[in-house]
Amino acid sequence: LGTLRHVFASGEALPPQHVARFQRLVSSLTGAKLINLYGPTEATVDVSYFDCEPGEEYTVIPIGKPIQNIRLYIVKEGTEQLQPIGVAGELCIGGVGVARGYLNRPELTAEKFVKDPFAGGKAGYERMYRTGDLARWMPDG
Repeated sequence: LGTLRHVFASGEALPPQHVARFQRLVSSLTGAKLINLYGPTEATVDVSYFDCEPGEEYTVIPIGKPIQNIRLYIVKEGTEQLQPIGVAGELCIGGVGVARGYLNRPELTAEKFVKDPFAGGKAGYERMYRTGDLARWMPDG
């Protein structure tokens, strides 16, 4: 483990007890960082990251902030209205990683892959994926 510098956790929600165990057994010995990643396959797998800081105790592990070329929006479910900080809503993903849609599923594609109303015509940001996941912006971003 002496050369280990980063561990990326992705795929399922990262439980706080796993973070605490990693910090205790690995990070404290090697200085390796644990990074939580979030993202659905429809948006090139990972779209956000959160650095789990050594010495911090977490009750929940956030999905974090968007990676480069990705935008995350929290909207009121079924609308294009952005939610204020702290108010839960549907997580939507925009940016160059958003897929074109589902193969041979035009109805589902039309429902989930919509025009990005926040992109302002920027190339590569035309589509937005409606994840159906609930999220909320925290005051620290």
